[in-house]
Amino acid sequence: MGHVLLTGATGRIGTALVYCAGFSPIAAVARSGPETWRRTMAVNVASTAELVRLALPALRRSRGHVVFVNASPGMTGVPRWSAFVAGKAAMREPDDSLRE
Repeated sequence: MGHVLLTGATGRIGTALVYCAGFSPIAAVARSGPETWRRTMAVNVASTAELVRLALPALRRSRGHVVFVNASPGMTGVPRWSAFVAGKAAMREPDDSLRE
């Protein structure tokens, strides 16, 4: 999966990275095959980490911030949204670990 960092007219990353994305298949665990889980984790977890990794040096130089927009299913289960809920919950801890 490729990633693109959008920058302003200056060609530099500004003072914030706002991450708000998600892939949300609606299926119970019994109907969620391995590809559903892989894709959901790739979009909702791995792409988050990669985007932050790429932007972090510039954000540190500018004393910028990373803002993650999560979903309430990341806090509590929702019937038939098993992979989505797991992906959003998986975002919480790495997000907190950025508070260095």
